[in-house]
Amino acid sequence: MIDINDIKPLEHMIFNLRLFFSPVALAALLLLLGTWFCRQRRKKLEVALSSLSPDQEATEKLLNLEDMGLIKQGEIKKHYVLLSEIFRKYLERRFGFAAVECTSEEIAHELASLHVMEDLQNRIYVFLVNMDLVKFAQADCSAHEAMAETDRIKRFVADREQQNPTRSEKEHVAV
Repeated sequence: MIDINDIKPLEHMIFNLRLFFSPVALAALLLLLGTWFCRQRRKKLEVALSSLSPDQEATEKLLNLEDMGLIKQGEIKKHYVLLSEIFRKYLERRFGFAAVECTSEEIAHELASLHVMEDLQNRIYVFLVNMDLVKFAQADCSAHEAMAETDRIKRFVADREQQNPTRSEKEHVAV
């Protein structure tokens, strides 16, 4: 019987270098390198921004937000999401608590525990509630109202910078 063949013995797997030089592997490697370079660049930018005072950083980010032109493009909700993120990051750096991760009510409670003036607490809470209404409750908001809210926050940040200098500014004056 020559038409029936016996079972072949197991073959040992040989490491195939062609697999690593395939287009898919090269694309994955390029993607990983690109991600790494982007993260390094972002870290450098964050270090540069963190060297600014909270007021200066917020002012710069608010100007960048206006330059994006989201209001003119009709993307009011996206504008408010970014505006809220900028304002919460400002509160986080200015008052030293994790405002980005907190709800508006938690921020109000935290500000009260830090003994922030009641007028200031109320203004901050109104900003947060106005932004939350557009972000989460899909409240109607015109382009004019969105620009006005952005201007109010810019004035708020500028007022805080003039009225209450940061620790580094106080040390500079004392020297």
